[in-house]
Amino acid sequence: MEVWIACSAHRHGIANDGILPAHRNAIRMVVTDEIAMLIGADRSGRLLETGTPVQAESVTIIHAMPARAKYLK
Repeated sequence: MEVWIACSAHRHGIANDGILPAHRNAIRMVVTDEIAMLIGADRSGRLLETGTPVQAESVTIIHAMPARAKYLK
């Protein structure tokens, strides 16, 4: 499945080459009513959180930033 990265995912300065590996190799997922937050490592091993809408027909990453403690518990 093709993964799209929205401009909003770059808000915290994370580049595509960090976002994609973290999303594709997620080790944890937290799902709310509206968004699925995936936690995974980028190529340097830094844990990132990536977010994609739950009800979407395609995978579009709309959020990416260093993983916050609330998603690591």
